Amino acid sequence: LAAIKNPEIHAVVAYEPGSGFIFPAGEVPEPLETISPFGALAGTEIVLEDFQKLTKIPIVIYYGDNIPAVPTAEWNKDNWRVRLQMARLFADAVNRHGGDAAVVHLPEIGIKGNTHFPFSDMNNQEIAVVLEKWLHEKKLDIDFDLIIGNPPFNSEFTEWADIINKEEKKVCPERPDIPDNQIALLFLEQSFKLLRSGGRCCLILPSGPVLYNIKTHDFRKYLFEQNYFREICDFTPLRTKLFIGSSSNAKPAVVSVLAHGASIPCPLRFGSRRAYSTYKSSCSGLSVSR
Repeated sequence: LAAIKNPEIHAVVAYEPGSGFIFPAGEVPEPLETISPFGALAGTEIVLEDFQKLTKIPIVIYYGDNIPAVPTAEWNKDNWRVRLQMARLFADAVNRHGGDAAVVHLPEIGIKGNTHFPFSDMNNQEIAVVLEKWLHEKKLDIDFDLIIGNPPFNSEFTEWADIINKEEKKVCPERPDIPDNQIALLFLEQSFKLLRSGGRCCLILPSGPVLYNIKTHDFRKYLFEQNYFREICDFTPLRTKLFIGSSSNAKPAVVSVLAHGASIPCPLRFGSRRAYSTYKSSCSGLSVSR
């Protein structure tokens, strides 16, 4: 429904929706019977004019494993059987009217074992790759208005991160290496590439690699010279206060980096004098303010 009301929505990606399937007037299928205590699953009728708005954007719906294809005596499984079936009927209706909708049952493409929350399962990186390929296919992977994230702090590249890092090196041989495989720095670099002009980015990152680690000097300088950083807030002195109540004993030193994909440079502000001094020693010739 949001995609019908908001023209700024350019695609719909859904993971295991269980209800709210809409159809144009006169095309609502018969309710799907199930032994689930939630009762039969029915579609919702809307006017054709509104439904046709869904044919203007790509839609993909993912479902995990252990959903039967035929009725079963286990009500929880039968509950999801009819929901997967209704999703396919919805996609058929969209495509019948000239749209681009797909339902992906993960076991059918060789990905097994996923629950109702595939993006939180142990194979979530594999799930992310599936989505990334779809976004690339639909040309939706390079024009984000806003990126917000808290990348891993590990000094270790995942298999996919290693592939991206090597591709970047091929495209730009003068690009410095990322020391110690600091994956957070790769996240920061790639976030800029995903922003459209005027887009904004805010990431929570480890303060060492971003500001204070001497070994990251060359790559840090490269990032500052290639991109437009709006503000860096250094929370290192506050780390014992920021994580009060955390179940972890770790109190990481973090910074908040705010940047944007503007076409002209803008002043860079720092949240601490120490951060400003570190930046100034790394780069020169850029517009800086405190």
